[in-house]
Amino acid sequence: MAALSKEQGSLLNWIGQGNSIAVCIELCPDLGKVIRGKRYNQAHEEHFQRRTLFKLKALGFIKEEIHYITGMRYLICTISQRGLERLEHAVTRSNRESHHA
Repeated sequence: MAALSKEQGSLLNWIGQGNSIAVCIELCPDLGKVIRGKRYNQAHEEHFQRRTLFKLKALGFIKEEIHYITGMRYLICTISQRGLERLEHAVTRSNRESHHA
C-alpha cells in the first residue's frame, strides 16, 4: 500500500470524519474555488495544497459528486470505500504497533 505524506494522511482522516471538499465548477468568478467544510454554510476556504487532494483522488481514496448549491455547480469530494479501508488499515496497524511496544 502506498505511503501517504503527513498532509495527505491528515486530509484523508479529516474527510473520513464526515467532512467534504467542494470545488466550484460553474463558469463564474468562483470557478475553481475550493472550500472545505462539514456544512457549506460553515465552510472555509482551503488550507491544504491542492496537489494533496489530487493525490488522494489518484489513489482512489475520494469520490466525487456534482451538487447544486444556491444555483451553482460544485464538485463535492467525500471519502470513498477504498479511503475508508485505508483509514481502517492505518488504525489496525497503529494498534498492533502500540501493543508490541
